[in-house]
Amino acid sequence: MARAKNRITQSDLVARMQVAGVAIERDSISRIERGTRIVTDYELKIFSKALGVSMEWLTDESGTL
Repeated sequence: MARAKNRITQSDLVARMQVAGVAIERDSISRIERGTRIVTDYELKIFSKALGVSMEWLTDESGTL
């Protein structure tokens, strides 16, 4: 949701993550969004910064932004 709302492509998110030192591929982003891949604790922190949302929001299952 946050990625789409901010008009960030999966490829752009991969680039932001890689610049921050997290080696991740676009396929991994896709699997995370589908719920078939877990997010590690260190990835969570970087995702939060890259998407401009809190770590708490990312882990909230209600899906409200």
